[in-house]
Amino acid sequence: MERVDAYPTHVIRGYKTRPGKPLPFGATFVPGGVNFSVYSSHATACTLVLFDKGEPQPKAELPFPDEFRIGNVYSMVVFGLDYENVEYGYRMDGPSDVKEGH
Repeated sequence: MERVDAYPTHVIRGYKTRPGKPLPFGATFVPGGVNFSVYSSHATACTLVLFDKGEPQPKAELPFPDEFRIGNVYSMVVFGLDYENVEYGYRMDGPSDVKEGH
């Protein structure tokens, strides 16, 4: 039987993606891609920022669609990445009030 979750369902800025698994957090290998997952109790939106290894400028910025969010967790599988030569970060949108813990 073939794994259904090993196939993309969306294309975001030229990258094949699908909703990811919320756990574990961070970046983990899955069939054909990398699952990215991050928690934020205050973010209103999240963007996955991909870099070629060692490069200061991002090569792609992939906003998480609303349907890729489960509660306070954003998760996305990105297919076809050269995972040995990619680095990543997240850009979070939302309130910015240090006194409130943001």
